[in-house]
Amino acid sequence: MSKGIKWGIGILLLVFTLYNSVYFKPLDEFKAAADNQKFSPESFARDLMQNKVPAVKAFQAVEFYNRLQNDFDAFVEQNGKELGVSNYRYFMLSGEGEVIEVGEENVTVNLLGLENTTMCIATDFIFGNTLRDASGLVSISDYANTMDFNNISVEMNRIVINEVIPPFVEQVAIGQMLSFKGALKVNIEERNWDDLRLIPVELTISNSSNNQ
Repeated sequence: MSKGIKWGIGILLLVFTLYNSVYFKPLDEFKAAADNQKFSPESFARDLMQNKVPAVKAFQAVEFYNRLQNDFDAFVEQNGKELGVSNYRYFMLSGEGEVIEVGEENVTVNLLGLENTTMCIATDFIFGNTLRDASGLVSISDYANTMDFNNISVEMNRIVINEVIPPFVEQVAIGQMLSFKGALKVNIEERNWDDLRLIPVELTISNSSNNQ
């Protein structure tokens, strides 16, 4: 067998081997696999709200308001969470209060342990990034797609609106005592903490003045 024939046979064998080693995947299967790997804000937010947000440390309301009043600048600088350049700092807060007003968009409570200090608990028109940013669990640097990052807020707020708020508003009444945990923002330019609005993640009615 001539040298040329041997080379020809070798090349044919190499081509045959390479051809059979290549796996051709249909385009629709490739697209389906890619879709399955897409980021899901719904699933991510659900995991945050069920497994991570409950464990986030929250300031007690009494300490929070006292420190705002006594050392505003140092307190918000050291403890407030922020995202980029903003006039707001975000906090997680917990405490107790007596319901003094039930409105269409908020329930107002007189905070236990604080004289003449009220706070609004949001029950409607919940939007924005307060809950996401106050939790400190999500960083914009982790997301190349800003839409995904923003949709995390949308889905966290949706869970609050659909699951946290409804059973609360069905029972809440003036005179009741309740425990709460949630997120709020403080405007560091206005330096005003009257009637701050809390986005709740936990609400428990403990008792009422008429023992209902």
